[in-house]
Amino acid sequence: MRGQRRRILGMMPGLVVGLAVVAAVAGGQTRTQKIKWVTEAEAYWGTSGSVGLVSEQAASGHLSVEAPIALPREERQTIPGSAAYRVALPHDATYRIWALCWWPGNSCNSYLLTVDEAEPQVIGRDGTYGKYHWLQACQAYNLAAGEHTIELINLEPGCRADQILITDDLRWTPVRAMPPSGEWRRPEAEAPD
Repeated sequence: MRGQRRRILGMMPGLVVGLAVVAAVAGGQTRTQKIKWVTEAEAYWGTSGSVGLVSEQAASGHLSVEAPIALPREERQTIPGSAAYRVALPHDATYRIWALCWWPGNSCNSYLLTVDEAEPQVIGRDGTYGKYHWLQACQAYNLAAGEHTIELINLEPGCRADQILITDDLRWTPVRAMPPSGEWRRPEAEAPD
C-alpha cells in the first residue's frame, strides 16, 4: 500500500491535491479520505482579458485576482477576464468547487465558473460586500481521476478572488482562508505575461 501511494505521488509532481490517502480497512477493503485542494487565486496557469493581480493585505497571500474597474465601459462588456487553474484528481468522484470572493457592491457580485469547458455556472450573486467570503458553484461536478482545468470568468469589474478550493466532501463548508495545498505556479519558462 505504501509503495502504491509513492507511485501515485511520483506521477503527479507539483499536482498533489491535498491528496487522498488510501487506507486499509478490515476485510481487505479500502477507504478514501476526503480531498480538500486549495490554491491561491494568483497561482493561475493562465489568464485572458483584463484579469490582473491586486496587492492587498486582506487577501490570504496578500494578492488577489481582479478584473479592474478602470477599463473603458465598452471593454467591460466585451472583454471578460478569466484565470485558469489545473488540478490532478486521484479518483472519480463528485466534487464541489468554492471560491473565496470579495465584491465591491451589488452590481458587481458574481463570477462564472467552468470545469473542462463545461457549461459555466454562476458563483455569487449574494449580498456580502467589502469582505472576503467563501461561495460555492451552484452545482457539483462529476469528475474522473486525472487532470482538469478550472476557469474562473470575471464578467463584472472590481470582483476579486483570493483562493480556489475543490473538495469531494460535499457536506463540508470552508469558513476562512486555508493554507494552499502546494506550489501551483507554472515554471518561469511557462509563466503567463
